[in-house]
Amino acid sequence: MNTRQPRVLAEAAEAEAARRGMTLTDYIGQLLAGDLGIPYDVQEGLPLAKSA
Repeated sequence: MNTRQPRVLAEAAEAEAARRGMTLTDYIGQLLAGDLGIPYDVQEGLPLAKSA
């Protein structure tokens, strides 16, 4: 899902996610889940491949 938001809204969301120690994806996911009444599980990071 890609969305475009006004800069001030995007910056405020990024700051709030950081304040909560969350990724922006998880912060927005939790907001949507709460509004829609659908459970949201925080996404776990994928392991990074080590280069040789």
